[in-house]
Amino acid sequence: MPGDSGKGCAAIVTTLRGAGAVLDSFIDYHLAIGFAHLFLFFDDPGDPDLSRAAANPAVTAIAHDESLRRAWTRLPQYEEQAAFLEREVMARQILNVQLAMEMARRQGLGWLLNIDADELFYSPGQSAGEYFAALADALRGGRVGVHGRRCAAPRPSCAATPPAASRAGLRRAQALDDAQEGGLNHFTSSMTSAHASAWAKAFSGMV
Repeated sequence: MPGDSGKGCAAIVTTLRGAGAVLDSFIDYHLAIGFAHLFLFFDDPGDPDLSRAAANPAVTAIAHDESLRRAWTRLPQYEEQAAFLEREVMARQILNVQLAMEMARRQGLGWLLNIDADELFYSPGQSAGEYFAALADALRGGRVGVHGRRCAAPRPSCAATPPAASRAGLRRAQALDDAQEGGLNHFTSSMTSAHASAWAKAFSGMV
């Protein structure tokens, strides 16, 4: 578990391609609700959004280039994923998340959220920091069931959401409490929406 100083400090990792204008809303929304940093892995190294995202000091933008592929080779899961890297985005996502976990630990972050560019995190009445701090306290106090090292995390609520949000469903919510990962918790929770930019605008008055 992370120490108290980082228990509510959360970042996002996303592997994306051709997000376009939605990306600006994605970044602005998550920073506004309290995420400390975003790690964006651009699957197309020529993506025109890369340089714009990289100009934001709260964003680490990484191109899928030879430097990234060399970094993958030193990761524990590289051999397992290597055969699928050219045809399966999930294999690339797995390795990108591992790299982001290393970078997040170096920044002293306690949580890493893995979502896609058309997904957004929503927890009404709380900032992201408050949500993850409460989750850390719940895990520490044994109020969240643990099966091995995988924990069922409390789901962010869909209550009292605007119409755009009511059409989106919580897809998954789980935390990975792994002491061998340097105290960083890898958490996946998302709400799917066909119109991410409209989604962000719907919440703009709430953050």
